[in-house]
Amino acid sequence: LEVPEGVKLVIGRRLERVSEAARHALTAAALVGSRFAVDLVEAGGEGKGDSLLDAFEEMQRAGLIKPAPAERDTQYGFSHELIRHTLIGALSIPRRQRWHLKVADAIERLYASRLDDHAADLAYHLFQAGAVAETGRTVTALLRAGEQALKAAAFDEARAHVDRALSLEPQGVLHRADSHRIRCQAIRGKARWTDAMPDGEAALRLYDEAGDGGHLALYYDLAEITAWTGHYAAAPDTAKRGVLAAGPNAVPDQARLAGLGAQCAYIL
Repeated sequence: LEVPEGVKLVIGRRLERVSEAARHALTAAALVGSRFAVDLVEAGGEGKGDSLLDAFEEMQRAGLIKPAPAERDTQYGFSHELIRHTLIGALSIPRRQRWHLKVADAIERLYASRLDDHAADLAYHLFQAGAVAETGRTVTALLRAGEQALKAAAFDEARAHVDRALSLEPQGVLHRADSHRIRCQAIRGKARWTDAMPDGEAALRLYDEAGDGGHLALYYDLAEITAWTGHYAAAPDTAKRGVLAAGPNAVPDQARLAGLGAQCAYIL
């Protein structure tokens, strides 16, 4: 958000009334998000124990933050999003990027056993860290977030994650293949059958290049897409390619693919 200068002055006066430690902790919290967990700010190294709790209580008394309902974590939210963006806007881009990386590191340490639940947050912070974060690490996080969004049928969100991954021009063949596969499935999820085809074909070419033929679900998706778009002649060929690419332990999936191909051939 672009914060008007007059609003910045008003918020600045409110921030001047709290201690320097509280302002520092609040700036770190602003980088975490509109809602933030106390343990995540602490894991990022921005204050410890009672001193950090004192800072949050001071900010709450000043009306800058308020408690936010959460299942287990102690969380707060900003009283207004303009407060958060005023704090972020006061940081230089290099400092902002380094703080985003610190938050990403903290997420990986703190939520290591349930990282899928925080995949979108991790991907966001690594992407915002820019060149400070290693590209391969950022792409991996974005693809993980894309996979989780697909499982939740959040197709626009899944596509946004992989578009960011592709904008970083991932060098790994499998990273590029996974990006196009997720993008294909996200577009297909929106019933845009024809638009999904180019990404699906690109993914298969890249998987073949990497020697990874185990993506029968993608072959099935493409065969189904060609059938739904009326290209029944192409569907059996796609299904046959999938059957031949599968390994010896994929007999049920091979049968499913062969059945779809036979149905399309019968229609012809």
